Amino acid sequence: MDGDDRRNVDCFGILDSYHLGIKAGCRPFTTDEQDSGNCRIGTLGSFLDYCPRNPSWKWLEERPDCISDSRRSLLTAFCYRQIMSRAPSLCGVILAAGASTRMGRDKALLPWPPNDPLGGSFLSAAIRLLTAQTDLVIVVAGANALQLEPVIYAEGAFLVENSTPDLGQFSSLRVGLQDVLSRGRDAAVVTLVDRPPVQPATLQALLVAFESAINQNKWAVVPEFGGKHGHPIVVGREMIEAFLRAPASSNAREVRHARQEFIEYVPVDDPFVTLNVDTPEDYTALAGSAPITTQH
Repeated sequence: MDGDDRRNVDCFGILDSYHLGIKAGCRPFTTDEQDSGNCRIGTLGSFLDYCPRNPSWKWLEERPDCISDSRRSLLTAFCYRQIMSRAPSLCGVILAAGASTRMGRDKALLPWPPNDPLGGSFLSAAIRLLTAQTDLVIVVAGANALQLEPVIYAEGAFLVENSTPDLGQFSSLRVGLQDVLSRGRDAAVVTLVDRPPVQPATLQALLVAFESAINQNKWAVVPEFGGKHGHPIVVGREMIEAFLRAPASSNAREVRHARQEFIEYVPVDDPFVTLNVDTPEDYTALAGSAPITTQH
């Protein structure tokens, strides 16, 4: 690697022209696309014209000295197509740090389905649902961390602890979302552990809606059932940062309401998105109406 190349790597953290194209939001054309004539091969200027999504790459025009002749010639030998949309890298986040005072036992460990011979719970069912649709699952626990740990690790999820769960659910949300960013992800599916998980089709519909919404400058998708908003919610990087920048005394509803124009509400046919299971009576009624399950 010559001196110019070393300088470029040091300054920009790029190894070759392929990475330049990916950073700019583009990808190489396939052979078929080149044969069809649907690509541009030529100057650096045409590359920039064809990949305008990231204005930070204007330095290539403004600082031609920052790219060596060898790198420039390599760059112009590639052809790129702008990526019209980008699927975010998703984490699942389950908020499970509550004290479950009215229930009298940890709601995360309530059996679900209630007649499951394998001993499933609200927590294990939620982890399984999110694992199928996300890169990884984070469970935020509080004083109950030791009790939840066996289930979390058995299901292949990650445990993070909220050291101040008494500050309320918003504090757990912030702990979970900070961990999402720390793990290099830029979006999250956030749900609560105090209710049965939604149907897989419901989650899939929310994720499809989210991919469409982020291309319309939306920050989050929230499910709606019977005129009420519920969980899970799907949040992008902008919404995550809004939650993290908000005062600790705030709450998720206030933060969302202040940014209504960036939220997409999605009607779903799933009562579990708004269901509250707070007392033994609530759980008994729910368990009595649950279908009999003999296997996962």
